[in-house]
Amino acid sequence: MHLAFLIFLLSAFLPTITTAPTINTPRIRYIALLHPLHHLPPPLRTCANHSKTYTSLLSSLSSPSIKKFAIGGPLCVDEADVSVAAVENNKNRRSAAQGFVFDADEGDLKNVLGSGIVSGVERDEVVWVGDVEGAEIKRGRRDGGNWRWSESSSVGGTDTAWSGSGSGTQGPDGQARNEVPSQQLCDCCNGETEQPNPENWALRRIPTRTLPLVPTYTYPPTAGSGIKVYVLDSGINPIASEFDDRVTTGLNTVEAEGNEDLKGHGTFVASLAGGRRFGVAKRVGLVSVKVFDKTGTGTTSDLIRGIEYVVQEFNRTKENSIINISGTQVSSRTLNLVVNGAVSFGVPVFVSASHTPAPFQHPSPLLRSSNTPLPCPKRSTDACEYSPPSAASALTIASTNASDYVSPFSNTGRCIDFFAPGENLTAMWGNGTVQTKSGTSFASPVAAGVMALFWGEEKGLDGKGVTDLVGRNLTEGVVRGIGFFDGARNALVWSPGRGCADCNEQQGPQNLVERLEGVQQNNQNGF
Repeated sequence: MHLAFLIFLLSAFLPTITTAPTINTPRIRYIALLHPLHHLPPPLRTCANHSKTYTSLLSSLSSPSIKKFAIGGPLCVDEADVSVAAVENNKNRRSAAQGFVFDADEGDLKNVLGSGIVSGVERDEVVWVGDVEGAEIKRGRRDGGNWRWSESSSVGGTDTAWSGSGSGTQGPDGQARNEVPSQQLCDCCNGETEQPNPENWALRRIPTRTLPLVPTYTYPPTAGSGIKVYVLDSGINPIASEFDDRVTTGLNTVEAEGNEDLKGHGTFVASLAGGRRFGVAKRVGLVSVKVFDKTGTGTTSDLIRGIEYVVQEFNRTKENSIINISGTQVSSRTLNLVVNGAVSFGVPVFVSASHTPAPFQHPSPLLRSSNTPLPCPKRSTDACEYSPPSAASALTIASTNASDYVSPFSNTGRCIDFFAPGENLTAMWGNGTVQTKSGTSFASPVAAGVMALFWGEEKGLDGKGVTDLVGRNLTEGVVRGIGFFDGARNALVWSPGRGCADCNEQQGPQNLVERLEGVQQNNQNGF
């Protein structure tokens, strides 16, 4: 009888026991960064052992999707190879960044951190381009910013676009005007070309050392031809009246959308850098690398894929290339290293200083587990608190207005390389209308366009050489409103080219570097 009673009890409770719900550990998307080869213990420094360990690690993960990246090529270089014929290559590879993006629970995360070849991991964060419509999206970003070091580690946007015109630039009657005026161009004695009375006031500021604004934009005859500016943004709509046939489509990381710029931001950025009517370098090649969707947001891994694509294209074509990133996120060691890697391979990277007030900022690194509550976010006006503005090799650009004052929305600080016009700039929006907007998002492409002008005249320079040339020719000491303890370099971008009225009867030197030697005004300090 007792046995029958026990069987009855077991049969009553057994279904409850066997159908108990399974607790699923949440999976979070992370980015893992591999150790540089020379930081690993000797057994892992050979390509064979390193590759075997890397392959074994990836195969052990339960992540349904793993995407590897390598900026400029693999980090794996044999010590024998280094000592013989690949010294220069090895320098670059040591500056490169290699890793993978994966979805993981705590178990996978422990395996990755304990693998011995991973430097650390951080969450795949939201990157944003700022405008009034995107404010709610920015406030809704997911928590993160926590870099987690492996046990073997030895290392302890952007901006608000203030619309001054709604759907178009306003004329005296207050009506939007979108007509395209004819480009009245003239050739000067050294071959410069002029654009009288440009609507974009930045073009009236960058050719002159001092205020007031000049009435005419003058630029070299090459106008950036032979140079490519890769716009990592929301896409570029190839509006013929503004871009002729100079826009090409590169990578698109936004799988749910086509190549069209549904946000409009990327087209505006491209118009400022190289548009025929509003741009600095009017003959530059523009390549759309779409990393932001129609809401103006993307992720760290999207940006990494975009940068990796540009470096691959640069290595394949050997064409002088510039990257512009008018987007920002919380501080990211991985993204900064990727940017630095691109620059080390010869591709200058311009980034916007970001805006203030910032939507979110978390201290980094946070040496804590992923389920620990994050502290309350703080606001910061220091560009060094964000990525990629804090990347050591990036050219971080802050914004000024038409009176050379620092724009009130612009971040500053010691990570600022120089300033460029970014407030109330007029250019072509993605829907084909002319609009006036503000932001460090738009100061950055102005500076990128200036580099394209220099490089178009001196195509024999490499990325470092043209960066030094731009840096030596900045206008020093004219930016107003920089705090005494700010740390930002007081320098404004300057573009090459002389006005027709300045040309005398004698033919001047044709080499741009030689010509600039006579006009540099105490601008001997490069970057």
